[in-house]
Amino acid sequence: MTEMKKCLITGCGGFIGSNLADFLLQKGLNVYGFVNNNTEALEELKGSIHIIQQDILDKRGMQSVIKEVRPDYVFHLAALSNIPLSWAEPEKTINTNVIGTLNLLDAIKTADINPVIEITGSSSEYGNSGTSAPLPEHHPLNPS
Repeated sequence: MTEMKKCLITGCGGFIGSNLADFLLQKGLNVYGFVNNNTEALEELKGSIHIIQQDILDKRGMQSVIKEVRPDYVFHLAALSNIPLSWAEPEKTINTNVIGTLNLLDAIKTADINPVIEITGSSSEYGNSGTSAPLPEHHPLNPS
């Protein structure tokens, strides 16, 4: 019997992360979700998902969990994506979005694994394009 594929979702407690977790569970995948604090969106999935309290800024913690889980797929959704708040708290935004991503990628490298990695962006990077969704990947950026 083949082992179920493992998916890791950072930012799993958010709207997109919780819905992605539900989708992946329905596809028969083994789901691990990093949450920082909020698990309310995951209430219905608590018996089916491995919820891990993990701050992506905790480099050693990230390395330990990645080494233990050894995911086949990583969906990196943990970020501060609100543009006005990013201007109000630039250091926090840079730390979370850049250093947090670096910690994740470094933990994957240290664990010597080669998962498929999906790093998401925000629709805010396109601004009000005047075009209906979905936008093509080559659409010009116009952060709002």
